[in-house]
Amino acid sequence: MRTLEKPLTELTAEDLMSRHVVVIPDEMALQDAAHLLARENIHGAPVVDARGRCVGVLSATDFFRWVEDDDLEIQPSYEVSTLMTRDPVTVPPDAPLRDLVHIMIDGHIQRVIVVDGERRPVGVVSSTDVIAALMNTMDQEHGLPLTEGQEAAGHEPHEQDAPNGEGTQPVNRLAAYSVYVG
Repeated sequence: MRTLEKPLTELTAEDLMSRHVVVIPDEMALQDAAHLLARENIHGAPVVDARGRCVGVLSATDFFRWVEDDDLEIQPSYEVSTLMTRDPVTVPPDAPLRDLVHIMIDGHIQRVIVVDGERRPVGVVSSTDVIAALMNTMDQEHGLPLTEGQEAAGHEPHEQDAPNGEGTQPVNRLAAYSVYVG
């Protein structure tokens, strides 16, 4: 996720998306695709045709369905296109955060593929990206210091004065959470 300098209500898919997109060619064997997902430590990825256009998504859910459905006569050597979910949910980079949240909730999905005008994947927004943006905004509103992960993403660190006035102290995120909820 990039540095967030916009108000939460103005964020777009481009602001939140992960730019490292692992894609699966539609003609790849299912067994190879499963190995790719495991190697990349991800639960799903966009499926692309020979021109790089997003034509589906292959996720762990698809593999679970395959294992549990005795009527699916699919072999590990079959192409990804035989098992993938067709017509994946995609958005343009300028899709507002509000739309992303509605899409995820209404579709019961954890990630949305961001595509360019040619339907080529350029990013992925996950529910974790949305939660991180919310947390970042809440931290900024309450003057909390950034986590190491936020600093690594290019955010400017905040200082939290220690009670004794001697520099900074770590912030207890659980205690800080109670500020937000009650």
